[in-house]
Amino acid sequence: MLEFTSNDRLDFLGRVLATQLLEGPALNLRALAGPAPDIESHAGRIGCLDRHLAALDEELRRLFTAGLEKIRINRVYGLLSAFRKSAQERKERMAAAESSSRPPHPVHDEATATHSPSGVLEWFIGGQNLMEFLPDEPGLAELLFGPRSWVRRFSPPQRAELQALLAPFDTSEWRIPFIPPARGPEFYVPGKEPEHEIDEEYKNAISFVHPTMDKFGLVMIEAFKDKPLRWLESIFAGRNLDSPLEVKLAGLDEGFQRMLLFKATRDGETDIHTFLNILEWHHVCIEDDDGVDEEGCPLYTLSIRADGQDVVPLGDEMDGLHYLIFGPTGWVARYSEYPDSEDVALEYANSL
Repeated sequence: MLEFTSNDRLDFLGRVLATQLLEGPALNLRALAGPAPDIESHAGRIGCLDRHLAALDEELRRLFTAGLEKIRINRVYGLLSAFRKSAQERKERMAAAESSSRPPHPVHDEATATHSPSGVLEWFIGGQNLMEFLPDEPGLAELLFGPRSWVRRFSPPQRAELQALLAPFDTSEWRIPFIPPARGPEFYVPGKEPEHEIDEEYKNAISFVHPTMDKFGLVMIEAFKDKPLRWLESIFAGRNLDSPLEVKLAGLDEGFQRMLLFKATRDGETDIHTFLNILEWHHVCIEDDDGVDEEGCPLYTLSIRADGQDVVPLGDEMDGLHYLIFGPTGWVARYSEYPDSEDVALEYANSL
């Protein structure tokens, strides 16, 4: 087994992510059950997919849950890999600046590639840069996928049912492969304006388009939404069938494939919102008098900086989370290859 040195800050990050992001209450598909929606109403058409997801039989529920769990863990893996890539590129630029006046060639690593533009993304835990103690590969993979993973060490007891559902699947090699985006680099320019005309209610939102925040948003969209959806589409097209899980997912009929794509789309958008809430919550250290939680574990602040600017106060100046993620000026509309989850749900309902 691979050995790496953990520390209080790394354990704190793992505990926060395992209990607040990787916990995945949305994976309990049966919880989506509710009264039959009015298919004629807007909300009812959106809720139609939830009803169908809740009605899955046990075998399909197990398969959907395994696929969604793999995606959820890879979101965190992709996010941490993006910060490492940013740090690596910064070192390349600094080394090039010292040796010549010519800029360095871009670093291309297919395992961690994103379309974030040149810029510096840094993650601080208790004032210390994450790169100072985040393990290199394969240590990072061990934190997310191995027998000592954050999920196994820190997940709350209610995940016991989920772990039972995943028992038939080997989760040790769950890293999603790199699949190139369909869009070219011009699609990922930070600060770009929306492609479509803005409704009157969103006219003031155009002032919230911010190049620095977009550098962070591009990483979030790629890691949390687009990369997982490209992987699912490749599976459904018969590619990247590297394990029994992928083979079973590829065997789903078209209707079930569309349901899974919808659930992965909505979970990705929800997890972006959840992660930003985590940053806001932990921007000011949540401490009691002695700086530990109820279990005696140390507490630290969490902050992410894009080009030296802390994204939480910068986001507050831009009226909070909603305009950053959703709406015609949000990250989803401007930088995702895929429609938002509401549009996907409406398309599904209208096809019935």
